[in-house]
Amino acid sequence: MNTPIVFNRPTRDPLRERPPENPVLAVLWRLRFLIKQPLDGPGFLFRVIVWGTFAYMGFGFLLAPLAPESVSGFWHMVNLPFHEAGHVIFGFLPRLGVSMMGSGGQLLMPLVCGIIMFITTRDTFGVTICLWWLGQNFLDIAPYIDDARSGTLPLLGGNTGQTSPYGFHDWQFILGELKMLQHDHAIASASWRTGKVIIVIALLWGAAILIYNGWRTYGPRRLRS
Repeated sequence: MNTPIVFNRPTRDPLRERPPENPVLAVLWRLRFLIKQPLDGPGFLFRVIVWGTFAYMGFGFLLAPLAPESVSGFWHMVNLPFHEAGHVIFGFLPRLGVSMMGSGGQLLMPLVCGIIMFITTRDTFGVTICLWWLGQNFLDIAPYIDDARSGTLPLLGGNTGQTSPYGFHDWQFILGELKMLQHDHAIASASWRTGKVIIVIALLWGAAILIYNGWRTYGPRRLRS
């Protein structure tokens, strides 16, 4: 008696399914590449540790008040070279543009890193870390903006806005030239809140990547196989 041939059913691949008919679900289906990322055991564990580290630091920033001491530690020293490099790289701009590109350099660097990482590696989890860094930079520049009128924040070389020539304090000069000096606190608060929102988005996006790919890799179907 011949043994019947049993064909294994092919594993269902949701990436080859047709998009849902519901317009909202169809959009989400097309954006699935933002969270899909094959992860092996060591790679998955490493990303969990990285996410936990940045979540811990992020919650510290989320609970902190808008003050220089809230952002004066390790990350400020990371961001400072890119701030100064922004002045140098964009030195061909008019004086107002050069002043703007100090803080602009801080914001551009994580954006450039994230874009290059996505284009070259499609590492969306790495992109979330760059997004977190972007949010932290919005926090980092907020006390500087907030100091535009008071001019008491210590600057490079030991100067302050009060003791240095006009133009040395970037945001004092920027807002002064734009006739917006009276709005320094409001602009700083907007930067501070924007940074917190971006950090939350980055952490949620990273968590979604880990949960989705962790379930696909280690979920019940995989464990039974």
